[in-house]
Amino acid sequence: MVPSGNVTPVRQAAVEKDASVNQETLISVAFAAVLLMIAVAQAIVYRQWINGDSISYMDMGDAISTGHVSGLINPHWSPLYPTLFGIVNAIWKPGPEWEFPAAHLTNFICFLFAAVSFHHLLRSVWSMLAGNNSGNAGFLPRWSFLVIGYSFFLYASLGMIALMRNTPDLLLASSLYLSAACLIRIKNGASATKNFVFLGAALGLGYLAKGIMFPLGLFVIASTLLFAGPMRLRMTRTATTALAFAVLAIPLVTAISRNAHRLAFSESGSLDYMFFVNRLDSYFQNQSGVSGHAVHPVTKINENPPAYSFISPHNATYSLWGQPFYWSEGLRPTFQIQRQIAVILGALRGYARSLFRLAGVALTILALCIFAGPRAAWRSLGPYWPIIAMSMALLCAYPIVNSKLEDRYIGAPISVIGLALLYGLMTNVRLSPAATTILIAIVAINLWVQSGINMRHDLRDNAEKARRREAEAALALKQLGFAPATRMAEISPWISPGWARLTRSIIVAEVPKDQAEGFWGLPKERQASALNAFAAVGAKAVIGWIGGRKDVPAGWQRLGSSPYALYQPR
Repeated sequence: MVPSGNVTPVRQAAVEKDASVNQETLISVAFAAVLLMIAVAQAIVYRQWINGDSISYMDMGDAISTGHVSGLINPHWSPLYPTLFGIVNAIWKPGPEWEFPAAHLTNFICFLFAAVSFHHLLRSVWSMLAGNNSGNAGFLPRWSFLVIGYSFFLYASLGMIALMRNTPDLLLASSLYLSAACLIRIKNGASATKNFVFLGAALGLGYLAKGIMFPLGLFVIASTLLFAGPMRLRMTRTATTALAFAVLAIPLVTAISRNAHRLAFSESGSLDYMFFVNRLDSYFQNQSGVSGHAVHPVTKINENPPAYSFISPHNATYSLWGQPFYWSEGLRPTFQIQRQIAVILGALRGYARSLFRLAGVALTILALCIFAGPRAAWRSLGPYWPIIAMSMALLCAYPIVNSKLEDRYIGAPISVIGLALLYGLMTNVRLSPAATTILIAIVAINLWVQSGINMRHDLRDNAEKARRREAEAALALKQLGFAPATRMAEISPWISPGWARLTRSIIVAEVPKDQAEGFWGLPKERQASALNAFAAVGAKAVIGWIGGRKDVPAGWQRLGSSPYALYQPR
């Protein structure tokens, strides 16, 4: 007979393990439910939100339903997101009032993919910690590991990117998470060929989502030479990753190069550089800071008020932004040291603001570094340096070409860095249960509060956008008999011609956005000169934003009860 004293500890350990498993399950289910509920709410609340980028991707997505897949190749916009939108649209076949909600359904699908990718990253990190025989993994309770991870995912996906914006940033975030998971496994000694193939495929997927992932992919592939096992195997393993990346990337590089008439992987970075560093204006008129000459120049068709015409062979709703390379072709950026420094400083100020908003997270990391000591803190980050380097490289790439960093660009890399720093430090610093709870509470509260603040700003933006009633204006135009592909001009302060997308109209001319509202205060003869100029370039009608005006200007017809009015040249 076995003494009862030898049974009790075993039974108690089993009970504690079961309780731990139940706690982990409860935390996971609770977070999953809350995150899913917020994502569904955003997709519903923002279902009619749209902007210029969204319309460009939607236009590309039409290639799926029309069968002209060449329309998915655009030197400026990447093809993966519009492909998903095109598939959803082809299956749903929504009418004008449901087309924008269909785009937000696509966003929701991207969110689910990002959630699966992030979960894979967390599993990879925990597997590394659980396989650590030194006992360090025990310093980080499983519940705190999950709370940190899910809080960062909320911050990145629903607070910084959000389902309001119809852009591929959630797909890029997914690529970042999947790549980070592969790097963690490889750094931890997983030498199976599939890990290197998967890393190359994840990076290639990111490039199909956004052009910036091409140079980042090359950087990550090159970095594997530093840690991918014994020296004699590194070349083979790196070549395997490069081959998987090339299988996805080379066809797109080839197609873009053919369109651009030179070797290119994307033209978005060059255009951003010309806009932000060389100060090229949105009509490609101020070319003093760039080199070359535009092959297809935008035409100024009226002087006062200024008006521009941009007729192109592309059936884009708003070709000025749907096909920007068509207008910038022939122009090349030039390096300007003073402007470059100014752009970088502007971006750094943006990063400083983001860091200030995450002061709780930053101070927690600083406290852990001080408590551990410089050497121990540095050693604790050893397993994570590849994913920190990858995310830092992405954050360093943006300031070169863009001084106005949007939250959706930086949420995912900031979260990966935050995870790596906290996981690395907390698994190597002995803390009391009370201290662990306090630090995790500070991190989680900071991330959730900042996410809530960002969501509140989005709600305000959405409320303003909802007042535009794009779908109502589109239905009114259809009732008036305007057919698809009708050439239109616009006078509007917004770069989001949703009414045009829903009616499949083509905008060929406009008054600059910053002077659109002042148009109504101009003398009648000046207004007439612009309207006549629109008619001269083939615009069959002009759509003007009249906002909250109760009286519709003479000669104009309000579109339903929307803030848009219609003018038809005689």
